[in-house]
Amino acid sequence: MSYPGGNRSFIHDTTGYDKDAVEYVLRGRTWQSWHEILEWLRADGVGDPHLSQQEVQALRQDMERAATRGAHLSEDPDRMWRELKR
Repeated sequence: MSYPGGNRSFIHDTTGYDKDAVEYVLRGRTWQSWHEILEWLRADGVGDPHLSQQEVQALRQDMERAATRGAHLSEDPDRMWRELKR
């Protein structure tokens, strides 16, 4: 049986997603705002086969918090990861 995120062998982080998930969301896309990336997570991210539902939900929550505090939206996965874990 196939399910979203089922092709990922493991999740490194117990908070719902790992740095690989952040890198995947940033890869090949140029996000203009937190709003734009959050809309993608709510719509297309939910059905993306590379992300589990847990990852999408946790990413969305952390990104909403980052947007609320006015954090810089970085295209660098390492910087984004650090910002989301604040």
